[in-house]
Amino acid sequence: MKSTTPSVLIAMPDPRLRSMIASRFVHEGFEVESAESVEDGERRAVKMRPKVFLVEPERDASTAKLIKHWRSLPTLHTAKIVLMLSRAQREHVDEALKRGADQVILLGTVHPRDIVKSVAKLLKAD
Repeated sequence: MKSTTPSVLIAMPDPRLRSMIASRFVHEGFEVESAESVEDGERRAVKMRPKVFLVEPERDASTAKLIKHWRSLPTLHTAKIVLMLSRAQREHVDEALKRGADQVILLGTVHPRDIVKSVAKLLKAD
């Protein structure tokens, strides 16, 4: 029997922020897996097959290439991809959405509880 609990895979390098966000998701009833890098997240997605891939790519990474890559992976192609970008990466928001990200969150502008609310709303829209 398939679980109806929404699942989120959080891939980001900052352990403190990753833990805070993960705790909020757990508090709201999500199944959560955490990864300290994009690559680690991709590996963990093989087992988890998350509904949401919440990911902070490296600053110098090409978001367009990453999104295309994630959409090609059988473990992530149907997942909602939510990019977390720094305010310095603001210029990448439109490009990320155009290339297939489902949502972009600018870090430093929202509280972890608002990230959870935003993801929950995204899943309800499905």
